[in-house]
Amino acid sequence: MTADQSIPIDVAFLDLLRERRSPSVFDPRHELSGPDLASLLEAARWSPSCGNAQPWAFVVARRGDAAHAGEGGATAGAEARG
Repeated sequence: MTADQSIPIDVAFLDLLRERRSPSVFDPRHELSGPDLASLLEAARWSPSCGNAQPWAFVVARRGDAAHAGEGGATAGAEARG
């Protein structure tokens, strides 16, 4: 690609980037729907990694779950993988 060429960028994607926000306060009553959770996990699974190592380990916890309460749920999976 030469300096006078540009990479085509979808306008809708640029709008999405401009409108994004990073909340610092979360609603403790909000619960993510199953389809939304599946979409987030799929996006995370396809995210880039250094050297394509893909060192992903995801912990999904719902309120009341042992993992959400911090009862070792987050580390149990890592220990099982070795």
